[in-house]
Amino acid sequence: MSRRVSIFGSSFASGPVWQAETTAYMTAIAVPADGTLYYPATIYQRTGLQLWQAFDAFVVTGKSDGWWAKLIALYPYIGGTATAHKFNAVNPVDSNAAFRAQFFGSVTHSATGVQGNGVNGYANTFFNDQTVGVDRNNFGISTYSRSAGTGFMAAMGAVSAATYNWLVIRFSNTEDYISAYDNSFFFGNFVPNSQGSFTVTRQTAEANTQRFYRNGTLVGSRTGFAATAYQNRNMFLMSANQLGTPQYYSNKNYSAHAIHNGMTAANVASFHTALQTLQVALNRNV
Repeated sequence: MSRRVSIFGSSFASGPVWQAETTAYMTAIAVPADGTLYYPATIYQRTGLQLWQAFDAFVVTGKSDGWWAKLIALYPYIGGTATAHKFNAVNPVDSNAAFRAQFFGSVTHSATGVQGNGVNGYANTFFNDQTVGVDRNNFGISTYSRSAGTGFMAAMGAVSAATYNWLVIRFSNTEDYISAYDNSFFFGNFVPNSQGSFTVTRQTAEANTQRFYRNGTLVGSRTGFAATAYQNRNMFLMSANQLGTPQYYSNKNYSAHAIHNGMTAANVASFHTALQTLQVALNRNV
Protein backbone atom coordinates (compact mmCIF):
# COMPACT_ATOMS: atom_id res chain seq x y z
CA MET A 1 0.00 0.00 0.00
CA SER A 2 1.35 3.43 -0.96
CA ARG A 3 0.17 6.93 -0.24
CA ARG A 4 0.53 10.27 -2.01
CA VAL A 5 1.96 13.30 -0.28
CA SER A 6 1.13 16.80 -1.46
CA ILE A 7 3.55 19.70 -0.95
CA PHE A 8 2.69 23.16 -2.27
CA GLY A 9 0.23 21.85 -4.81
CA SER A 10 2.37 19.04 -6.21
CA SER A 11 2.21 15.42 -5.26
CA PHE A 12 4.40 12.33 -5.40
CA ALA A 13 4.05 8.74 -4.33
CA SER A 14 5.75 7.73 -1.09
CA GLY A 15 6.82 4.20 -0.19
CA PRO A 16 4.62 1.46 1.24
CA VAL A 17 3.06 1.96 4.66
CA TRP A 18 3.94 -1.13 6.68
CA GLN A 19 2.48 -2.46 9.88
CA ALA A 20 4.80 -1.69 12.80
CA GLU A 21 4.99 -5.43 13.55
CA THR A 22 6.16 -6.10 10.00
CA THR A 23 8.88 -3.49 10.21
CA ALA A 24 10.13 -4.79 13.55
CA TYR A 25 10.28 -8.43 12.43
CA MET A 26 11.71 -7.94 8.95
CA THR A 27 14.32 -5.54 10.31
CA ALA A 28 15.30 -8.08 12.97
CA ILE A 29 15.83 -10.82 10.38
CA ALA A 30 17.84 -8.35 8.23
CA VAL A 31 15.67 -8.56 5.13
CA PRO A 32 15.45 -5.17 3.39
CA ALA A 33 12.29 -4.03 1.60
CA ASP A 34 14.01 -3.75 -1.77
CA GLY A 35 15.02 -5.77 -4.80
CA THR A 36 17.55 -7.96 -3.00
CA LEU A 37 17.04 -11.53 -4.20
CA TYR A 38 16.49 -14.39 -1.78
CA TYR A 39 16.73 -18.06 -2.82
CA PRO A 40 17.84 -17.07 -6.36
CA ALA A 41 17.36 -19.47 -9.25
CA THR A 42 14.92 -21.62 -7.26
CA ILE A 43 11.14 -21.87 -7.26
CA TYR A 44 11.25 -19.91 -3.99
CA GLN A 45 13.03 -16.88 -5.44
CA ARG A 46 11.60 -13.67 -4.02
CA THR A 47 12.78 -10.11 -3.53
CA GLY A 48 13.06 -8.62 -0.09
CA LEU A 49 10.12 -6.39 -0.99
CA GLN A 50 7.98 -9.42 -1.84
CA LEU A 51 8.83 -11.01 1.51
CA TRP A 52 7.80 -7.81 3.30
CA GLN A 53 4.54 -7.68 1.35
CA ALA A 54 3.70 -11.31 2.12
CA PHE A 55 4.32 -10.99 5.84
CA ASP A 56 2.59 -7.62 6.08
CA ALA A 57 -0.60 -9.08 4.57
CA PHE A 58 -0.45 -11.82 7.23
CA VAL A 59 -0.16 -9.24 10.02
CA VAL A 60 -2.97 -7.10 8.61
CA THR A 61 -5.33 -10.08 8.57
CA GLY A 62 -4.34 -11.13 12.07
CA LYS A 63 -5.00 -7.69 13.49
CA SER A 64 -8.29 -7.19 11.67
CA ASP A 65 -9.59 -10.66 12.60
CA GLY A 66 -8.50 -10.47 16.22
CA TRP A 67 -5.99 -13.31 16.52
CA TRP A 68 -2.72 -11.39 16.24
CA ALA A 69 -3.17 -10.08 19.78
CA LYS A 70 -3.54 -13.69 20.98
CA LEU A 71 -0.14 -14.75 19.69
CA ILE A 72 2.59 -15.18 22.31
CA ALA A 73 5.28 -16.46 19.99
CA LEU A 74 5.29 -16.93 16.22
CA TYR A 75 8.10 -18.40 14.15
CA PRO A 76 7.25 -17.85 10.44
CA TYR A 77 10.71 -18.94 9.23
CA ILE A 78 11.40 -16.24 6.69
CA GLY A 79 14.99 -15.57 5.63
CA GLY A 80 16.32 -19.08 5.18
CA THR A 81 19.01 -19.08 7.87
CA ALA A 82 19.27 -20.08 11.52
CA THR A 83 19.93 -16.45 12.41
CA ALA A 84 16.73 -15.28 10.72
CA HIS A 85 14.62 -18.22 11.84
CA LYS A 86 15.33 -17.78 15.54
CA PHE A 87 13.24 -14.62 15.90
CA ASN A 88 9.79 -14.56 17.49
CA ALA A 89 7.82 -12.31 15.15
CA VAL A 90 5.58 -11.13 18.00
CA ASN A 91 8.57 -9.73 19.91
CA PRO A 92 11.61 -9.91 17.61
CA VAL A 93 14.26 -9.20 20.22
CA ASP A 94 17.40 -11.33 20.32
CA SER A 95 16.97 -12.61 23.88
CA ASN A 96 15.67 -15.68 25.68
CA ALA A 97 13.12 -13.50 27.47
CA ALA A 98 11.62 -12.63 24.06
CA PHE A 99 11.27 -16.36 23.26
CA ARG A 100 13.86 -16.52 20.53
CA ALA A 101 14.43 -20.04 19.25
CA GLN A 102 17.81 -21.62 19.92
CA PHE A 103 18.59 -24.52 17.60
CA PHE A 104 20.44 -27.66 18.63
CA GLY A 105 21.69 -30.71 16.78
CA SER A 106 21.19 -31.04 13.04
CA VAL A 107 18.48 -28.65 11.82
CA THR A 108 18.24 -27.69 8.15
CA HIS A 109 17.28 -24.09 7.41
CA SER A 110 15.98 -23.22 3.96
CA ALA A 111 13.40 -21.25 2.00
CA THR A 112 10.73 -23.70 3.17
CA GLY A 113 11.45 -23.29 6.89
CA VAL A 114 13.11 -25.66 9.34
CA GLN A 115 13.61 -29.40 9.32
CA GLY A 116 15.00 -31.63 12.05
CA ASN A 117 16.75 -34.92 11.40
CA GLY A 118 14.67 -37.14 13.68
CA VAL A 119 17.73 -37.83 15.82
CA ASN A 120 18.99 -34.72 17.62
CA GLY A 121 17.64 -31.61 15.88
CA TYR A 122 15.28 -29.33 17.78
CA ALA A 123 14.77 -25.78 19.07
CA ASN A 124 14.26 -24.39 22.57
CA THR A 125 11.86 -21.43 22.61
CA PHE A 126 12.55 -20.50 26.26
CA PHE A 127 8.79 -20.20 26.69
CA ASN A 128 8.09 -21.54 30.19
CA ASP A 129 4.38 -21.67 31.00
CA GLN A 130 4.84 -21.26 34.75
CA THR A 131 7.25 -18.36 34.44
CA VAL A 132 4.98 -16.60 31.97
CA GLY A 133 1.89 -17.49 33.99
CA VAL A 134 -0.35 -18.45 31.08
CA ASP A 135 -4.06 -19.00 31.58
CA ARG A 136 -4.28 -22.79 31.28
CA ASN A 137 -7.95 -22.53 30.28
CA ASN A 138 -7.05 -20.16 27.46
CA PHE A 139 -4.07 -21.60 25.65
CA GLY A 140 -3.04 -23.32 22.42
CA ILE A 141 -0.23 -24.24 20.05
CA SER A 142 -0.09 -24.45 16.26
CA THR A 143 2.19 -25.58 13.46
CA TYR A 144 2.36 -25.72 9.66
CA SER A 145 3.87 -28.95 8.37
CA ARG A 146 4.97 -29.68 4.80
CA SER A 147 5.73 -33.37 5.45
CA ALA A 148 3.37 -36.34 5.38
CA GLY A 149 5.27 -39.10 7.23
CA THR A 150 4.19 -41.11 10.25
CA GLY A 151 6.07 -41.91 13.45
CA PHE A 152 6.21 -40.75 17.05
CA MET A 153 7.52 -37.30 16.12
CA ALA A 154 6.48 -34.17 17.96
CA ALA A 155 5.97 -31.04 15.90
CA MET A 156 6.33 -29.16 19.19
CA GLY A 157 5.68 -29.81 22.83
CA ALA A 158 6.39 -29.80 26.54
CA VAL A 159 5.57 -32.76 28.75
CA SER A 160 5.67 -33.15 32.53
CA ALA A 161 4.61 -36.09 34.69
CA ALA A 162 0.97 -34.96 34.75
CA THR A 163 0.60 -32.36 31.98
CA TYR A 164 0.94 -32.56 28.20
CA ASN A 165 1.09 -29.72 25.71
CA TRP A 166 2.07 -31.18 22.35
CA LEU A 167 1.25 -31.96 18.74
CA VAL A 168 2.20 -35.43 17.50
CA ILE A 169 0.50 -35.66 14.11
CA ARG A 170 0.18 -39.11 12.52
CA PHE A 171 1.96 -41.21 15.14
CA SER A 172 0.65 -44.07 13.02
CA ASN A 173 -1.96 -44.50 10.32
CA THR A 174 -4.63 -44.60 13.01
CA GLU A 175 -3.45 -42.28 15.79
CA ASP A 176 -2.62 -38.64 16.50
CA TYR A 177 -1.52 -37.47 19.95
CA ILE A 178 -2.67 -33.94 20.79
CA SER A 179 -2.96 -32.18 24.12
CA ALA A 180 -3.45 -28.76 25.66
CA TYR A 181 -3.09 -29.04 29.44
CA ASP A 182 -4.22 -32.64 29.68
CA ASN A 183 -2.96 -35.38 31.99
CA SER A 184 -3.30 -38.02 29.30
CA PHE A 185 -3.45 -38.13 25.53
CA PHE A 186 -6.19 -36.58 23.45
CA PHE A 187 -5.78 -39.03 20.62
CA GLY A 188 -7.62 -40.60 17.73
CA ASN A 189 -7.65 -41.05 13.98
CA PHE A 190 -8.32 -37.45 13.00
CA VAL A 191 -6.37 -36.60 9.83
CA PRO A 192 -5.28 -38.35 6.62
CA ASN A 193 -1.68 -37.10 6.82
CA SER A 194 0.53 -34.66 8.68
CA GLN A 195 0.55 -31.94 6.03
CA GLY A 196 -1.11 -28.58 6.57
CA SER A 197 -1.81 -26.35 9.56
CA PHE A 198 -2.71 -27.82 12.94
CA THR A 199 -4.01 -26.19 16.11
CA VAL A 200 -4.94 -27.53 19.52
CA THR A 201 -6.60 -25.03 21.83
CA ARG A 202 -8.60 -24.40 24.95
CA GLN A 203 -10.57 -21.21 25.37
CA THR A 204 -12.08 -19.62 28.43
CA ALA A 205 -15.69 -20.10 27.30
CA GLU A 206 -15.12 -23.87 27.17
CA ALA A 207 -12.67 -24.35 30.00
CA ASN A 208 -12.95 -28.14 30.10
CA THR A 209 -12.76 -28.69 26.35
CA GLN A 210 -9.86 -29.11 23.97
CA ARG A 211 -10.41 -28.73 20.26
CA PHE A 212 -8.15 -29.90 17.43
CA TYR A 213 -8.17 -28.30 13.98
CA ARG A 214 -6.57 -29.14 10.65
CA ASN A 215 -6.48 -26.46 7.96
CA GLY A 216 -8.91 -24.35 9.95
CA THR A 217 -11.53 -27.09 10.28
CA LEU A 218 -12.47 -28.86 13.51
CA VAL A 219 -11.49 -32.53 13.32
CA GLY A 220 -11.65 -33.65 16.96
CA SER A 221 -12.51 -32.57 20.48
CA ARG A 222 -12.09 -33.81 24.05
CA THR A 223 -14.60 -32.63 26.64
CA GLY A 224 -15.03 -32.88 30.38
CA PHE A 225 -11.37 -32.57 31.34
CA ALA A 226 -10.21 -29.59 33.39
CA ALA A 227 -6.83 -28.04 32.62
CA THR A 228 -3.95 -29.67 34.46
CA ALA A 229 -1.08 -28.01 36.34
CA TYR A 230 1.71 -25.84 35.01
CA GLN A 231 4.60 -27.81 33.58
CA ASN A 232 7.47 -25.47 34.42
CA ARG A 233 9.10 -26.63 31.18
CA ASN A 234 10.30 -24.75 28.12
CA MET A 235 8.39 -25.40 24.90
CA PHE A 236 10.52 -27.22 22.30
CA LEU A 237 10.05 -27.26 18.52
CA MET A 238 10.68 -30.32 16.33
CA SER A 239 10.64 -32.39 19.53
CA ALA A 240 8.92 -32.44 22.91
CA ASN A 241 10.55 -31.33 26.14
CA GLN A 242 9.94 -34.33 28.37
CA LEU A 243 11.01 -33.60 31.94
CA GLY A 244 13.73 -31.28 30.64
CA THR A 245 15.06 -33.54 27.88
CA PRO A 246 14.20 -33.42 24.16
CA GLN A 247 12.31 -36.52 23.07
CA TYR A 248 10.33 -37.63 20.01
CA TYR A 249 12.53 -35.78 17.53
CA SER A 250 10.88 -34.93 14.22
CA ASN A 251 12.37 -35.13 10.72
CA LYS A 252 9.53 -33.17 9.17
CA ASN A 253 9.69 -29.81 7.41
CA TYR A 254 7.86 -26.99 9.21
CA SER A 255 7.03 -23.57 7.77
CA ALA A 256 5.66 -22.11 11.03
CA HIS A 257 5.21 -22.73 14.74
CA ALA A 258 3.09 -20.67 17.13
CA ILE A 259 2.32 -20.46 20.85
CA HIS A 260 -0.82 -18.52 21.64
CA ASN A 261 -3.76 -17.87 23.88
CA GLY A 262 -6.99 -19.73 23.22
CA MET A 263 -8.57 -19.24 19.81
CA THR A 264 -12.20 -19.43 18.77
CA ALA A 265 -13.24 -21.45 15.74
CA ALA A 266 -13.38 -18.22 13.74
CA ASN A 267 -9.88 -17.28 14.91
CA VAL A 268 -8.48 -20.66 13.89
CA ALA A 269 -10.13 -20.52 10.47
CA SER A 270 -8.77 -17.03 9.80
CA PHE A 271 -5.33 -17.95 11.15
CA HIS A 272 -5.17 -20.92 8.81
CA THR A 273 -6.29 -18.87 5.81
CA ALA A 274 -3.70 -16.19 6.50
CA LEU A 275 -1.00 -18.78 7.14
CA GLN A 276 -1.86 -20.59 3.92
CA THR A 277 -1.87 -17.31 1.99
CA LEU A 278 1.60 -16.57 3.37
CA GLN A 279 2.86 -20.00 2.28
CA VAL A 280 1.36 -19.54 -1.19
CA ALA A 281 3.09 -16.17 -1.49
CA LEU A 282 6.39 -17.89 -0.64
CA ASN A 283 5.61 -20.89 -2.91
CA ARG A 284 5.95 -23.38 -0.05
CA ASN A 285 2.31 -24.26 0.54
CA VAL A 286 0.93 -27.80 0.73
